[in-house]
Amino acid sequence: GDNAKNAYIVQFVTQPVEEYREAIRQLGGELHIYLPNHAYIVQMDEKTRQQAASLPFVRWVGEYSPAFKIDETILPALLEQRLAKDRYNIMMLRRGGASQRAFAERVSKIGADVGRMTPQGFRVEAELTAEQLLTVLADPEVMFVDRWSPPENDMSVVRTVGGANMIET
Repeated sequence: GDNAKNAYIVQFVTQPVEEYREAIRQLGGELHIYLPNHAYIVQMDEKTRQQAASLPFVRWVGEYSPAFKIDETILPALLEQRLAKDRYNIMMLRRGGASQRAFAERVSKIGADVGRMTPQGFRVEAELTAEQLLTVLADPEVMFVDRWSPPENDMSVVRTVGGANMIET
């Protein structure tokens, strides 16, 4: 419906200062990960999206499309419909068990099994068919999906995506 919160990319005209972020929050937007080129992934409803787009310091608001959420090495097989059932890492927009449990519930409704969850983090593992993967990519709570591998430098990936490394260096 109209009050459904979808994920969008909000790009600011300059490096986003706290006043810009606060203005988005005041409208009802929920800021998540910082992206390169002065942008954030923001969850908001349609009304908020329209209001945010008209702010003088917002350059552009665009849908956070499922195509942006998938590791580029998976895409060709998915498009050519030759993707077998596989195990994936799914990065959620929100940290924590509540978000992950709600996601696991949605995924089990489409017949997929959620494996390991990371209640203190962002990551969920799941075995998915190509069809289930498409459903997961369309989920507004999902930030990114790539093929599962043994968890080593999970945090460094999140830190890089989240811009923490830029801040420290």
